[in-house]
Amino acid sequence: MNPSTTNALLNYSLTTLPDPLQVSPATGNQSYGTLTFVVSNGGNVAVDVSQIQFVLPIGTLAQQLTNDAAAILYNSSPAGQWNISMTASGVFTAVPASGNTVPVTTNGIVFQLFNIPVNHQVGTVNINVNETATSQGNPSQVRTASFSVAKFPYGFFFGNFTPQVPMVQDKQTVTLTWQGSDMATYNMYYGAANPVPVNNVRTWTSPALTNDTTFLLRATVVYLGETVTRDLTTTVVVANPEIQGSSLSIAGISNLAGNTTIGGTLTANSTATIAGATTINNTLSVSGNASLAAATVNQLLTASGGVSTSNLNASGNTVLNNVTINGTTAINGAVSMLKAAQGLDTSQQSKSFTVSSDGFVVVYATTFQQGGSPNAAYWGALAVNSKLGLFAAGTANYQIVGNILTTGMASLSLPMANGSTFSLVRYTGSVGIPQFTAWWIPIGSTAAPTNTIREATAEEMADLPAEPHPDSFLPHPVNGLLVDALLEALKHPIDDDRKHALKESLKSLLQ
Repeated sequence: MNPSTTNALLNYSLTTLPDPLQVSPATGNQSYGTLTFVVSNGGNVAVDVSQIQFVLPIGTLAQQLTNDAAAILYNSSPAGQWNISMTASGVFTAVPASGNTVPVTTNGIVFQLFNIPVNHQVGTVNINVNETATSQGNPSQVRTASFSVAKFPYGFFFGNFTPQVPMVQDKQTVTLTWQGSDMATYNMYYGAANPVPVNNVRTWTSPALTNDTTFLLRATVVYLGETVTRDLTTTVVVANPEIQGSSLSIAGISNLAGNTTIGGTLTANSTATIAGATTINNTLSVSGNASLAAATVNQLLTASGGVSTSNLNASGNTVLNNVTINGTTAINGAVSMLKAAQGLDTSQQSKSFTVSSDGFVVVYATTFQQGGSPNAAYWGALAVNSKLGLFAAGTANYQIVGNILTTGMASLSLPMANGSTFSLVRYTGSVGIPQFTAWWIPIGSTAAPTNTIREATAEEMADLPAEPHPDSFLPHPVNGLLVDALLEALKHPIDDDRKHALKESLKSLLQ
């Protein structure tokens, strides 16, 4: 057994023989006991010992061990290193045989007090070990380790607490057996479960185990108003156990291949790979890359690296810096993906931009500032030139021809992938002066729109298709002359001069 309290520099443990001790019967032969103390150094600094005392309470009471201290014998190991004597009633003092302090490092010491006549009263005895020692940073002084030793009724026995097998598979049970007197009550303790009474049996089968489990069997005896207890423990190992905890911190690469339930926070300071169905009741925080095959996160999900998931269910807030979703993703709450629009400059004939987010370019043809003849054509276009092609939003009183893919529209919305480059190209006629507006709308709720678009470099602009000349798709200015000539011809008989004017207009149009 270990000390109930200690401030000693060395480690002390105590075993008794028999285990537990038995009091002497009212009549008949005396019961004797043995106390064996094992002394060791659990640190990496030498402890210099000048004296160790073992103090036994002497008398006939329940709280005393024996009323015959003179009968007690003693020895030590290694032999010849310590001199032991009873310096007072029940006080056994061990001093170095050399007269100098003994350094205790990796070597252990065993002290034994035997032939102890145990008195007749059931109870618990307090045994003290007084250590006089020094070590680096610890001055020489007396320090104490205390043990609580129970004396059971004569004839009591309790032991051989063992599992049927030392290891089981996940979710398997284990059978435990022991021996014990009928005069005691027995309770089984394990994990966080309530104690299980096992008074009338000496074998017990556990529930299904999911992780390594230590079982504690406690025997309790109440005799003439005194209560004594004795604990025995054994541990069963579970192969491939489930992990259930309130907080899991993973500093390196972790692979969770089976189903995993984590009651608290999961923090992975590097890469996390979860191959099975995983429920995280609190927060999932991954500093590196995260691969989640089927994850349910009930609170905040934060991933600073790349995230790859085939089925992600995040019912709380989610912050993912780099996500690849291979399968179905269900979002049960509100979605915030778009930021406010960023206005773009449309005053120049051509201006190019590069984006660092997926999003949309939206252009809108508003009004024309009219000039010239009231019968003149009003035409113009604001084209978006990208790898997708050339698209334009324009207004006019004619059908735009050429390689404009959408014509005669008052507005236009085009998707842009992260890293795309595009140009806003303004085409205007000599009569109508169109007014246009354009916006950039990024996808992603965490970035300001101004941070996701910039003017393109010359290298980026080189990848764009060549912009066509306006004459290839906008109406020729002579169209206005043709209209004037037709209107004038319809008012009067067509004479040679009017025929000539129409011919000249047609020639100019076809040139």
